[in-house]
Amino acid sequence: MSLAMYRHTLPHTAKPVQGPGVQTAAEVRYLARLAAVVGPPAEVLTLGISPVSPLTFPDDVAEAMSE
Repeated sequence: MSLAMYRHTLPHTAKPVQGPGVQTAAEVRYLARLAAVVGPPAEVLTLGISPVSPLTFPDDVAEAMSE
């Protein structure tokens, strides 16, 4: 759902978009490709990642962070 929301937000704003939250490295790669349509991903893309209780990161989220 967050990927779809991001995809529909990008064409309707010239401002940087905060988010979306990601959970996998594949989502990070996909969002970087979407952001590249607007400009350099490092300038137009910020992603959110949240730990799970008790403040840990599952393996897939840790891979997304390193991606």
